[in-house]
Amino acid sequence: MYKFKTFLATLALIGLSIISASAQTVDVYVGGRDNGKATVWKNGTPQYYAQVGDISSIVVADGNIYAAGTEYVQEGAIGKVWKNGQEQYSFNSGTSASFIAVAGNDVYVAVQDWVLGKAKIWKNGNVESGYTGAKYLFSIFIDGSDIYAAGQTTDNNAAVWKNGNVLYALTSIEGGANAVFVDNGNVYVAGWECDSGNPNGVSKIWKNNVTLYTLETGGKFNNIVLALNVSNGVVYAAGTHYVVEADYACAALWTNGVLTELIDGKGKYGSYAYSMCVYDGNIYVAGTYDDQKALLWKNGTATALATGNNSVAESVFVAEKNSIEKLDFDTYAVTKWNNTFLLNLKKLAQEGYNATDCKWYKDGIKIGEGFSYSAGNNTTDLLETDVIYTFELNTSNNGTLFSSNKVLYKPLSVLRSYPNPASQGGRLTIEGIVKGNLVEMYDINGACIYRAAAAGNNVELTLNVQAGAYIVRSNNEEIKVIIK
Repeated sequence: MYKFKTFLATLALIGLSIISASAQTVDVYVGGRDNGKATVWKNGTPQYYAQVGDISSIVVADGNIYAAGTEYVQEGAIGKVWKNGQEQYSFNSGTSASFIAVAGNDVYVAVQDWVLGKAKIWKNGNVESGYTGAKYLFSIFIDGSDIYAAGQTTDNNAAVWKNGNVLYALTSIEGGANAVFVDNGNVYVAGWECDSGNPNGVSKIWKNNVTLYTLETGGKFNNIVLALNVSNGVVYAAGTHYVVEADYACAALWTNGVLTELIDGKGKYGSYAYSMCVYDGNIYVAGTYDDQKALLWKNGTATALATGNNSVAESVFVAEKNSIEKLDFDTYAVTKWNNTFLLNLKKLAQEGYNATDCKWYKDGIKIGEGFSYSAGNNTTDLLETDVIYTFELNTSNNGTLFSSNKVLYKPLSVLRSYPNPASQGGRLTIEGIVKGNLVEMYDINGACIYRAAAAGNNVELTLNVQAGAYIVRSNNEEIKVIIK
């Protein structure tokens, strides 16, 4: 029982991630800690979100990277949500954000309030009604307009909520629901329960409130299932298997209830699996070994993301490689103007950087230096799907190296205009717009002089404006238009 109660507190801090899809070429995102720093790895390259903290859950939607976790400050633990590395929401002191899910423009977060001993779901920074009696919320699954959440009630029983109301009370004595997954209208839940015959608890997978699998018991201690996925009728679960004879814990994967040990747990602290996803037939699992290695398994083969004290991989998410990633090089590069990346000069100057401190790379090869990089008219190269542009700041002021580690992929469309230059009072045609997206035109002073939703993929404007340079923006892309 002690093991399970200890894991409850851990679960609320680390969260779980689940996804199922199909693609050929992917990017793998992992959230966790790298030597105590809140970290998101993209294809093994880290970006640090907080100096002291952890990323418990990560999701990629419409090219944006959303992360939920906890930052530890002098006042204590504070639950937070980041978008593309920038803080979006911060909750009260004494909280942690354990899980994040995104549907369209709506961001849902499970937040634990350690002071009150309760949990709630927040939507776009506002607390949702319902979830009465929720002590912990460990997992969220969005199925159409329905929001499912799994956790534990204040009377220490496993439960699943649907749109704020308890859908299933899974246990009657004591237990917890750690993950929920909905497939073809069926609600799958992974968790544990205690009864008179199993005072130490037993891990289970339920389907529509009926036990589907009772996982192999371990006697002294038991298995703990933390992540769940259903793909093509196969039920996958990941967590920790306790080997009683050797008295150690090892990261484990269950397929339709059958156990596979991912790695031995013979180190000082054992090995643990916290999150998983199934993508295009490949199984990804995030976890740790001996509390010092953040590991990512792909089909049973482990890769170390970070080594050292307090390093752990807590959440994994896989996305198509040609997903749109917004052009936002952390807090430094904020704009792209006519195929030129522009850095935030004011912020760079405030922090003491010089132009020679900034270096630009294409696919890891240096292509220039300075506060900006222009691809000139080579638009195809700049927006090519698999071309990776990064920049690096290196200054003697603090002796640190900052790398953007951001990737620019080909967007949904590339804006084109003709004629360009155009004549004052004439017509300007803009192509490559997604129907329904917002189209805006700005003058050189940044004033918006036109804004409307596109009725089709082409937009025609009558240029009743002064001669000069203008910017047309849509689909997160910009083009420079010269009016004679």
